[in-house]
Amino acid sequence: MRLFAYIILLFGLSLTSCEENFNLEENTNTQFNVRVNGVELPVLVRGNTASKKIILFINSGPGLTSLDHAHLDLMNFKTIESSYAIAYYDQRGTGNSQGTISKGSLNLKQYSEDLFDIIRVLETKYEQPEIFLMSHGFGSYLSSFFLLSYEDSNNVKGWINLDGSLLIQESKVWEYKHTFLVNIANEEISLGKDIAYWTDALDWAINNPIISNQAQKDQWRSYLGNPGEFIIPSEQRGLLTRETFDVVFNSSYNPFPALWSRNGKITAEHISEEVNGTNLIPELSRLTLPTLNIWGRYDDIVPPELGDDIYNALGTPNADKYFEVLLNSGHQPFVNEPNLVSQKVVDFIGKY
Repeated sequence: MRLFAYIILLFGLSLTSCEENFNLEENTNTQFNVRVNGVELPVLVRGNTASKKIILFINSGPGLTSLDHAHLDLMNFKTIESSYAIAYYDQRGTGNSQGTISKGSLNLKQYSEDLFDIIRVLETKYEQPEIFLMSHGFGSYLSSFFLLSYEDSNNVKGWINLDGSLLIQESKVWEYKHTFLVNIANEEISLGKDIAYWTDALDWAINNPIISNQAQKDQWRSYLGNPGEFIIPSEQRGLLTRETFDVVFNSSYNPFPALWSRNGKITAEHISEEVNGTNLIPELSRLTLPTLNIWGRYDDIVPPELGDDIYNALGTPNADKYFEVLLNSGHQPFVNEPNLVSQKVVDFIGKY
């Protein structure tokens, strides 16, 4: 009986926290749930809500989480949070999202509705702040899909695209990866670095203009090394294993639902099946909002050559769209060059 009463108390507190509005503060750290179609999506708002500007972060994946990295600041966004607020959330079917999640709800239309409802809640709780989206990898596919679906809502002031993947057509992606290897080889040769090695890589690329079979893909990879880490100084390459384990042992976030549940894997499978073979780039001419595109020069997962085409396809006026290539970064520039990423994001939002 006592346990039942305790559960009821917790449930009541949860409902209260969902309904209340929050004070605007320079150092907010508040977590609450947003209920959308029977699923509770955990949202963490951290940073300067007094700025009246909130950045909604949409993480990569599909099937990965956001709040675990946010609690340990593994994305190095504290500098951004000192100027503006960032809202992190676990997507439907991932992390600490709760509720009955049917396979039929694991689709981009529902994920876009989730985003729309989270934005409405943020606007209500924080006195109608300006909302910006910031996304990485698959999160940028979801962001662009959402913006294209809700283009008349005017809910979003601007979009920060971090190495976003909007092209899910394998043969075309490999065309970009081929161009990436050619460009890198030419750049390294021009700098006088390992000329024999890069000449061999360039000759191979010229003799293999189409990369289609696994042997060719393996050879391409052999020239570039580990994904997303090529040429980047070792101290900038990525997260330490210790930091990753800190999510489990040194965080207020509970990672065990994500670790024990197969939801993330199931989610990844369903969303991947839906987006496979698609290309959102031709649709970007419909988007006219201010956009900052940040790419790692050595991103061999979503090459900057692809990022440049995304930038050029946007319907945003040239004065309001930006393409920044960071010369010591791979697929995660917020890990490789966190201070530079943060400053560019702060400067961009400050313009609007």
